[in-house]
Amino acid sequence: MFLHIETVIQRRKVREGMEYITVKQAAEKAGISEHTLRYYTDQGLIPGVARDENNKRLFSEESLGYLHLVVCLRGCGMPIGDIKRFMTLNLAGD
Repeated sequence: MFLHIETVIQRRKVREGMEYITVKQAAEKAGISEHTLRYYTDQGLIPGVARDENNKRLFSEESLGYLHLVVCLRGCGMPIGDIKRFMTLNLAGD
């Protein structure tokens, strides 16, 4: 179930009127703990994470796609630093 948030504090590529889910819901969808998900967002591995007026993280469908990619790369044994570099190049279009 997605939450519809009208006003979102911009963090990266966030647009008003998009639908978002909470940390708990995103963690359940990705099969990881909420703590791990927060760590990934704090490390800047997941673009498009928004914050609501209470500063809680919100995930769009786009950010969930990036989350699933990060989980897959970690599952293959890729270190966090390499994932950061990969995501940077990916977002730059290289």
